[in-house]
Amino acid sequence: METTEIQNEVQSLAVQAKDFLIQTQEGYSLAGNLWQLAKELRTKIAETFDPIISKAHAAHKEAVAQKKKHDDPLEQAQRTIKGKMITWDQEQAAIARKKQLELEAAEKKRAEEEVLEVASLMEDAGLHEEAAAVIAAPLETAPISVKKDTPKVTGFSYRSNWKAECVDLKAMLEGWKEGKVPIQAFQADESFLRKQAGALKEAFKGMYPGVKCWDEKV
Repeated sequence: METTEIQNEVQSLAVQAKDFLIQTQEGYSLAGNLWQLAKELRTKIAETFDPIISKAHAAHKEAVAQKKKHDDPLEQAQRTIKGKMITWDQEQAAIARKKQLELEAAEKKRAEEEVLEVASLMEDAGLHEEAAAVIAAPLETAPISVKKDTPKVTGFSYRSNWKAECVDLKAMLEGWKEGKVPIQAFQADESFLRKQAGALKEAFKGMYPGVKCWDEKV
């Protein structure tokens, strides 16, 4: 069958289906005939286009397989290299953080010694209240920043992907009762509920509080 002929039949039947009204038993039977015509036309369409689709799919599958064969080793190489680069970068970040903490501790110690020295001089001068005020004042230290020693690589980057999972459902439920965990943290297992409804049918209605069960005709 020519595709133009198929297209004409499809459009004609689609218009009929859209405008069709069932008002009598005869109309219901005519609707059944129209449904059957649509089914037969879909079979003709499948017979016309499925072979074309199969050939195209086979060619696409082969092209994808060839690309995968050549690309997979490189993808794996990139993942391996990236993992090593991330590890090294994190090590440099840890080194920089440790150095910063050491410098901050040294700066804090220097500032504390300076405060004590100033307070001691004030005490010697008889400025007891002023000396006490200097010691009680918040300690001021110079800001310190140590950058990690990682060179820039054009086009290379990575990000932190934070994740979370429930490891104790009872504890989460207790947290919800106490107002510490929002209700959004709990999600119903829709797949489980659908399976229950399919197995129990009418008997499933009202079985679980908060769950709606209905029969959808298709």
